[in-house]
Amino acid sequence: MLSTGHSVKDDRIFFKEAISLQSAGYEVHMLFLVSPDGFARDMSGNILNPDGHHDFYLNDIRVILVKRKSNILDKYLNKIFLSSFQKEIIKTGIDLNADIYHCHEPESLYLGYKICKRLSKDKLVLDAHESWVKLGFKSGYVKDKIIPKLKYLISANQLTRGYLLNLNYGIKSEVIYNAAIFQNDVETNNDHSSTFRIVHEGTLKFNRGLKMMLESIKILKSKGIDFEWDFLGYIPSKELAFIKQYQKTHKLDQYINLKGNLKYEDLALALERYNLGIIASTFESNNYLAGPPNKLFNYIAAGIPVLSLDIPETSRIIQKYQVGKVLKTATIENFVNEILTIEKDRNLFTENIRANQKEFIWKAEEKKLLKFYSDYLIS
Repeated sequence: MLSTGHSVKDDRIFFKEAISLQSAGYEVHMLFLVSPDGFARDMSGNILNPDGHHDFYLNDIRVILVKRKSNILDKYLNKIFLSSFQKEIIKTGIDLNADIYHCHEPESLYLGYKICKRLSKDKLVLDAHESWVKLGFKSGYVKDKIIPKLKYLISANQLTRGYLLNLNYGIKSEVIYNAAIFQNDVETNNDHSSTFRIVHEGTLKFNRGLKMMLESIKILKSKGIDFEWDFLGYIPSKELAFIKQYQKTHKLDQYINLKGNLKYEDLALALERYNLGIIASTFESNNYLAGPPNKLFNYIAAGIPVLSLDIPETSRIIQKYQVGKVLKTATIENFVNEILTIEKDRNLFTENIRANQKEFIWKAEEKKLLKFYSDYLIS
């Protein structure tokens, strides 16, 4: 596994793919670029190598770190793939002499391509988690020069796979969704508490619908609904300041709970208390052409219905399995009305979630990952 932009304990890379491959008998190494301080961190910011070691094991998976340099020369050379740390990644990757190089960003794909070319190997995989439509210079170079030569592609959604197949229709490809590694009892979320518990899980930025959610909370308060709205996940400083000011101005302290970042291992327990999960990403290209987000799978795996704005990949899955509501017209009034509909009938989607929950669990996606490896990468 090769990454220059993700956490060593990224939900998809570590907890799903790396552990699944290791459990299936593969010897997995993770070669990751980290910040100049040399520390690897999980998604909550916790340091994984407090002793500063750059070569260590997590769950019997070997982790090798390369530190990003912060000097002016390397910052410039980084833009043209010639920085000292990019060269170190290539050298380390060559020394590992792996059978397969599984890359998770445009930059790591370029470095993986250089490694494979030096070793005269062709088992190079791009794992495209995010949209490739809005690209910087480095990503654009990789799109033009490396994608046409790529043989193997894994994507987290159909839209990204389709876009990359348009650039190179000969790629062997598979969509492997970011399904959850846990499954909760659906009945847990249908207790007899009068409080209606709403959750937004994941990083909370303005483009994730923050303002719409806060306005909805204000309206729900005015309607006398007994509810709580929790935000689970990282909140950047500007967004956090906005929330706190909005809370104070509209006297919403008793309705809004900022739970902070959670370890992925703790997510199943945290989500089991809620009655509704929210996806409110705004209509911009990075949101519209990406997804479905991890939170969609996490909500259904936790046994709770979803209310989402109309984002293509997310909407398709919610409507296919009828596990929640898709807001076709994104107004505050419609958003609140759909929340109230589900609040009045908390069992509205219970049967559909129970019947289809297995589709949102990693076990099914793990089979696709292992089959992709056995079909195309093992010779």
